[in-house]
Amino acid sequence: MPRYHLAMTSARDFDETERLAAEGLGPRYAVPPLVRRLGATLYRANHDAPAPSLGDRLRARLVGSPKSWSLARTLAARLGSDDVVFCLDAEMGLPLAGALRRATRRPKQAVFLHNLDRPRGRLAAKLVRAADTIDLFCSCCSSQLEFV
Repeated sequence: MPRYHLAMTSARDFDETERLAAEGLGPRYAVPPLVRRLGATLYRANHDAPAPSLGDRLRARLVGSPKSWSLARTLAARLGSDDVVFCLDAEMGLPLAGALRRATRRPKQAVFLHNLDRPRGRLAAKLVRAADTIDLFCSCCSSQLEFV
């Protein structure tokens, strides 16, 4: 049975968000119910990433943040072929694809795209060979999916 993981670059306080939504004072957020339903592990680069290295800071000039690259390296070492990881944005998905590019026992990876079809995103996707590494692309915009 696969183990599920959700990875994102930044996240708010989900406990507070759910409390406000229950009181009708704010919108619901899909991540907490998804984590519960799948029994998934949630990774947030702004909370869970180790200290970024110099290489992480250099790679972040192209795409993502130093913390997303740091978390991607950590996840690439931890995850195997029995895992499924869903990245909620390309800022986390592309660094993870780059870290997994040469892995022999890599997990299945899905990435939700928001704005990858810009010049910097196109270059980053080609450099990390996103089309060869990422198993599933999701988007609300057809132009994003046509690009990949």
